[in-house]
Amino acid sequence: MRQVKVAGVILAGGHSTRMGQDKTQMLVDGITLLERSRQCMLASSVNEVWIAGPQEGAHPDRRSGMGPAVVILDWLKSPLLNGFDYCVVMPVDMPLVSPQMLNYLIENAIRNKSACYFKHYFLPCVLPLSPTVNEVGEKLLSLENKLSIGRLLNLGPALELDPHPRDLNELINLNHPQDWDHFIGLREA
Repeated sequence: MRQVKVAGVILAGGHSTRMGQDKTQMLVDGITLLERSRQCMLASSVNEVWIAGPQEGAHPDRRSGMGPAVVILDWLKSPLLNGFDYCVVMPVDMPLVSPQMLNYLIENAIRNKSACYFKHYFLPCVLPLSPTVNEVGEKLLSLENKLSIGRLLNLGPALELDPHPRDLNELINLNHPQDWDHFIGLREA
């Protein structure tokens, strides 16, 4: 039986306006959030990682300004992902997500042959690389001229997992300076 191949995409194309500084370059233990995200993915079952954003060595968004769901949709169609079965998508600003959490999502996606994400948290997520999701996503985008991550995840079968209460801190998203302060407080506790 062929081994399932899993791609990883880090969303790093935002402007960090609310944070007031480039989140990809913020340091935790001397490591940027971007590198931390990359290391997390590589420590999980992800076989190869790409960065979606304007950084050197990254792949710029094809349809800039359309939001993260459109960036994800474009990645699902990318020739770079040919030969992969699933794609893990994680934003750069979730520094507490662990490789174990990503593996839990991956295992459930594979077992259920579906997209997989945590209830109330659309990211990180795992999406099957399916022509149907791409076609329906583009059609929905053309009709509504906007696409949300929630809608994208639910274009095909999707499994919404309840995160364990002890894992909720891993799902912290750093959008504002107050979020950063909360994150630092959690690390010091």
